[in-house]
Amino acid sequence: MGEETTKSRYSKADEKAFAAKLLRETATIRRWEREGRFASRKQYVGQEVEFCLADHSFLPASINAKFLKQLDSPQATTELAAFNVEYNSHRTELSPGFILRMRQDFVDFMQRAFNVAEILSVHLVMAGILPTISPADLGTAMTSRDKRYHALLERFVRWRGGRFSSILIPENDGLELGLSTVLMEAVTTSQQLHLQPPAKQAVQYYNAAQLLAGPIAAATANSPFFLGRNLWAETRVPLFEQILRPRFLAPGLQDERANDFFGHSYVSDSLIELYEDNAKYFAVMLAEVSKARHGLPHLRLHNGTIWRWNRPVLDFEEDGTPTLRIEHRVMSSSPSSADMCANIALFIGLMRGLVRELGTGLKGPQLERQLPCAQARANFYACALHGLDAKVTWLDGRRRSVKKLLLDQLLPLARRELKQLKLEPRELEYLDIMEQRIATGINGATWQRRYVQAHGAGSANIRRLTGSYWRRQLQGMPVHRWSL
Repeated sequence: MGEETTKSRYSKADEKAFAAKLLRETATIRRWEREGRFASRKQYVGQEVEFCLADHSFLPASINAKFLKQLDSPQATTELAAFNVEYNSHRTELSPGFILRMRQDFVDFMQRAFNVAEILSVHLVMAGILPTISPADLGTAMTSRDKRYHALLERFVRWRGGRFSSILIPENDGLELGLSTVLMEAVTTSQQLHLQPPAKQAVQYYNAAQLLAGPIAAATANSPFFLGRNLWAETRVPLFEQILRPRFLAPGLQDERANDFFGHSYVSDSLIELYEDNAKYFAVMLAEVSKARHGLPHLRLHNGTIWRWNRPVLDFEEDGTPTLRIEHRVMSSSPSSADMCANIALFIGLMRGLVRELGTGLKGPQLERQLPCAQARANFYACALHGLDAKVTWLDGRRRSVKKLLLDQLLPLARRELKQLKLEPRELEYLDIMEQRIATGINGATWQRRYVQAHGAGSANIRRLTGSYWRRQLQGMPVHRWSL
């Protein structure tokens, strides 16, 4: 969905033409798989990091068009709200030094971004939700200028007959909003990791990402506050899902997929199953009919409007060879660059370690017998709500604290796998940071909550919280070492 569209409103004829092309392209990607056309030799990793632009009072600054023009970087793009910007890393081969390469790519980009921010008198803040966002920041006037976002907003409004969604989050302080727009989705910013697995193991890697979504959400939670309320450790999850619910099914269909962003089942035999579900069940949101004869543009655009927490992504090598990668969308934007690298180390180590440990047992039917998908889903939402205080059920059927699971089983698994990759000692130190974060129980969400407990709530203190967070973010220390 990152490419610009030519229209901000589509006709019935556009939708019909798009749907026909989508079906043909879905059949094509299945044929490519049968023919063994997908790249399979090397593994690559990359990331997207979303951040907020804030003014000197740490309120949202809706100037992303001006910021991006001044920055002039192919690695940066807009997001839905005019106070959001997204960084897209260069991909790197999964080999010794990959975390250091990813860190340097990010640091180089952010140094240029900080220079532009200083010129424009704004701050760059990475957090799952900018704590100072208010209802005034959520009107359609705050939308980025790009046509694709206006088309998306128009489609949501038209589909709902002009009605808005309601938001209800009863936990902790609680929040109830009678009216909300899809623009509220823009307040949720994330660190999205992309992993291109070997083609023959793509199913196992995808299902591993589903299993790990809960523990990773607990370890990386960083969005406890929204509109001044203390809600979930990872408030991005209920907020994002309720804003974009109901999922828009193809006309006449009623299906459990409508309200399930995690997934109704594991993948059985092929990631193409997910694309076939896309075409069969989900209505077209952006009916941008392309004249391109290659690249499956309709399949890719449609997939970009279906917001699974783990999503397949089709791409192409320079020679035209198709690739499939997994986009892991669970993590909040990180408190610091050190925390960001610790997240990468945890995710890659666990993904590869779990696939190595369980092998073909990660195929859907076998995995369902070990841990039903419904339980993996329950783990995910428990971890999003409670963070590192959550309790989960793991593959052995035992229920325990996610903190104990991470420390006793998952971190050692990740460490063994990263050593198998022969990473440099400096890279393995990022798992030490993760271990200390989990052992202390202080992730981004915990630090934000402790700050408010120490200094008080209210709009003035929420601004102070955001300012303190930003200053510590600049220092680059991991969040478990931050003072209050």
